[in-house]
Amino acid sequence: LRCYVDSYEEGIKGKSEEEMLAEYKAHVVRQAEIDRITAEYASAHPNMEWNEVCDTLGMGWSAGPLVCCSPYRPGGLYECMLKRVMPYSLKGFLFYQGESDDHLPHLYQKLLTRMIRQWREDWCDEEIPFIITQLPVYIDKNDTDRKNWALIREAQGAVYKTVKNTGLAVILDRGTFNDIHPKRKKVVGERMCVQALKVAYGRADIQDGPSLETYEIHDNKIRLTFKNATEGFELIPVQDSREYNFEIAGADGNYSSANVEFDGNIAYIWSENVKEPKFARYFWKNYGEVKLFGKNGLPLAPFRTSKKDGFVVIDVTKADYGTVSSV
Repeated sequence: LRCYVDSYEEGIKGKSEEEMLAEYKAHVVRQAEIDRITAEYASAHPNMEWNEVCDTLGMGWSAGPLVCCSPYRPGGLYECMLKRVMPYSLKGFLFYQGESDDHLPHLYQKLLTRMIRQWREDWCDEEIPFIITQLPVYIDKNDTDRKNWALIREAQGAVYKTVKNTGLAVILDRGTFNDIHPKRKKVVGERMCVQALKVAYGRADIQDGPSLETYEIHDNKIRLTFKNATEGFELIPVQDSREYNFEIAGADGNYSSANVEFDGNIAYIWSENVKEPKFARYFWKNYGEVKLFGKNGLPLAPFRTSKKDGFVVIDVTKADYGTVSSV
């Protein structure tokens, strides 16, 4: 995780505190003027999306320079916000984050695990409940689907499986095209609170949504068994079963869209392009239409059967923290 701090320190090298304060104050003034202009334009054009407003004007929101007084510096929110309320009494945490770390998705499991441990130390409670909200579908209209959010979701699921007293709110279906903030927030909040009832308040009657339990290779097919799906699935009707977002690959890691047949809590997937399957994955993309749900209305959690399938994230960049070329 040192790369976060290394990049920050490299960016402020040679700058005095006075210079950084002046640079950030100038940004605040400039951003206030941009906010005024864009708000006025948006008010005069109520049918335009916010992204269209910013594109038309050639300006929008910016975090500004990453300097000593920036709230976006590594540890900035921790130092300036959390430390002020430690260890104020609380029952647990509802946590929804991950988007701003999508340029370093291979580090996210370690990052989130370490953060939970730190907060539990700070609140003097090694078992304080922590509810993780798994990222939904999303893509910007000007972006390509680099599948880096799939890795963030995988990391969030892995933390849920390996860190005690955590819950996972799966909101895959709640995302919005071209808007990083889901508009259907009520359901998001309900799913987070259901997890809180289960983890923090011991409600044994609450069942999670379906998730992968085991997989087996049978000739040219892979048999997937799911937990929390004993009564089967709710499927949005499709003309081609490949629209359910399953993929299958051989030892070469070249995935193809998979046909699927369901039998209760079991799914069989195959592809004419893969004669000897070895790997399977589900909804391995940043954005798409979710068409597979449990009987309780919760979406099937995305997954892949192996982290050794050769998947590579290409051209995931962010100027503040460097470049990731492969995972």
